Amino acid sequence: MSRVIFCSMCQKEINKGEEYWFIGDNYLQANYFDAPFDNIFCSEECLHECLFCEQEEFDGSWGENEDINDVETPDWKDKE
Repeated sequence: MSRVIFCSMCQKEINKGEEYWFIGDNYLQANYFDAPFDNIFCSEECLHECLFCEQEEFDGSWGENEDINDVETPDWKDKE
């Protein structure tokens, strides 16, 4: 008997042999998901929805009153 898992967002059934998405980052696994089965997604879209990911087009501005050139470069960037 095969085990069936479900997408954490839309509850779509994911059967044996089907691919699924998950977060591999240990910090997020430990602090964001209550159980391993909460970290299973049927699609990239469901994963993005869970993490509240959004896509925007960069319009050339950094912020309301801030220029991206005014932001300090981290020290580790100088070592590359």
